Amino acid sequence: MLQTGQIPKQKIDELCRKYRVKELDLVGDDFRRDFGNGEDADLLVDYLPEAKTTISDFLDLEEELQRLIGMDIVLISKRGLKEHFRVPIQKGTQILYAS
Repeated sequence: MLQTGQIPKQKIDELCRKYRVKELDLVGDDFRRDFGNGEDADLLVDYLPEAKTTISDFLDLEEELQRLIGMDIVLISKRGLKEHFRVPIQKGTQILYAS
């Protein structure tokens, strides 16, 4: 079971500052679900307004988060979500980082 206590908070904070992340959330019931057998976690990322994030930066962040958490993740950009998806997704999130 992935719990926020298992996530290296200090390392997540450093990574988020490096990539100019405004907020990083664990989506849905991922923080309560039992992982194993190749399951992944969904993370929602929102960047600072002044961040000039490239696709390479996005993919690098995803890769570094996978290494830190120790499992496959799907990184989802909040900016890329259509409004009608954003509200329901955000209702079921747990904040991992907020600047």
